[in-house]
Amino acid sequence: MALLPIRKPRPFAGRKGQSIKDLYSSAMRAKGVISVKPLATPNVRYNTEAIVRISDPESLGAFADNRTIVYKRLHLDEVFRLINQEYDGQALQIGYEKEVEHPLSPKDVLRILNGQFGCDFEEDDLTIENTCCTEYTLTAKDTSLGYIGEAVICIGRELLYDCTGAPHVTDEFEITGRVVITLASGEVYEGTIDEIAAQMNQATTHGVRVILATAT
Repeated sequence: MALLPIRKPRPFAGRKGQSIKDLYSSAMRAKGVISVKPLATPNVRYNTEAIVRISDPESLGAFADNRTIVYKRLHLDEVFRLINQEYDGQALQIGYEKEVEHPLSPKDVLRILNGQFGCDFEEDDLTIENTCCTEYTLTAKDTSLGYIGEAVICIGRELLYDCTGAPHVTDEFEITGRVVITLASGEVYEGTIDEIAAQMNQATTHGVRVILATAT
């Protein structure tokens, strides 16, 4: 079985990449990781056991030099809480000024997280699925050397479509009639979707998460 490479931590990641730093410093002379799995009895400091290859057998019949390292892989919730202290484990809203056409590729999502927020993610760490509009579910792979768990992020602007009273919403979620739209910034627009789009002087089909709501 091929060894999992031990990568150098990104210096700008800080605590968001602490698990990668811990493994790298503990296995600096290792050729790679043979296996990584949850620790049988995890505690506050450690939750992961990794077996690393220090050296290959020197002769026929000899044994390889393998060692066990224990360290802590970060839960994705912990990483995103370091990005935003108000993150509640539901969905991290990521503002992005550029127009975004969804779905983004996993590489693009990682580029935003690493470039804009100083994370230390690689494609080997995460499975990324576009679950709805601007919403992406990130799941740490079992073989990730740095992370565990699952988290949801939303990339792009979020609009709240208040469907109280007048508008009719079809099964295909086509909105007709007059609606009230409240932006996250507090701005309020009223009219048909076309009228509101004209008021905003821009299309609202890219980088926008639409939430349909009715009065309770």
